[in-house]
Amino acid sequence: MESYFTDSQPTAKETAPSSPIFTPGAKVLLIQDVVPWASAPNQSPLGANVTQLECMDEKFDLVPSRLIGVIALNQYREIIISAAQTQRFYDNLFPGGFIAYPLVDWAQGGGILSANLTDYASGPGGGGNWGSRVFLTGVQHVFDTSNDNGIADPRDPIITGTFGACSGGPIKDVGPLADLDGWGASSHGYFTDLPTGTRVILAVREGGQLNLKKPVMVEFPFGFGRVIASLVTNEWRYVGGFGSLPQNRKLLANEFGYQRHLACSEAEAERPQADEPAATV
Repeated sequence: MESYFTDSQPTAKETAPSSPIFTPGAKVLLIQDVVPWASAPNQSPLGANVTQLECMDEKFDLVPSRLIGVIALNQYREIIISAAQTQRFYDNLFPGGFIAYPLVDWAQGGGILSANLTDYASGPGGGGNWGSRVFLTGVQHVFDTSNDNGIADPRDPIITGTFGACSGGPIKDVGPLADLDGWGASSHGYFTDLPTGTRVILAVREGGQLNLKKPVMVEFPFGFGRVIASLVTNEWRYVGGFGSLPQNRKLLANEFGYQRHLACSEAEAERPQADEPAATV
């Protein structure tokens, strides 16, 4: 079953709440207008990202895209952008053709951003896309679905699953649905114009060969912060598509676990150190 946009839309449990959800003490912000693709009966009705954050016992806030320029972002260590969103979402995320400046400022100042930018998706997102608009550092993308992705960096923590929790674990590439291929589609395009210092995590495989010129999951530094950006169908496989596929939580769980690790490491580095004890005679 194809996970990109078609005119025939399966029914899903539909949208994120029209009002934001705030949790006291939250250090994680999820930006989401609608459920990415669908929700599963055994998961949160708000979709894969909410299910995973709850599984990790994260305190998080959930806001719609219209609040990107309104809410104070400096209270958060991590921000997550949901995939498979509506056209209005991408219009709000990329006003004037460029990523919203409050996100630029926040990430540059040390935030850890997980941007699931997979677009042209079926479900409630209805084919919304960011087209030729420009992400952080000038990054753009080409829409080109692929059902065959490969591991570019086997030592990356998202691949090893070092920090994965709640159904995370090592990512394999050993055949359909295990873990990267055959999700119909596995990725919705590839990134271009990536900055110096980018680490490619996953890329399209063509003719049995990994094409590093078509990266689908990357990580790069931005100012004092870091960015994990993805064009894979993460939330789609997490919920098992529209119910006809197995649920595979590993990639999203590993991504969120690694993001938390980066944010905690950053917070630890910023913590004032105790004064050295005075020398005694």
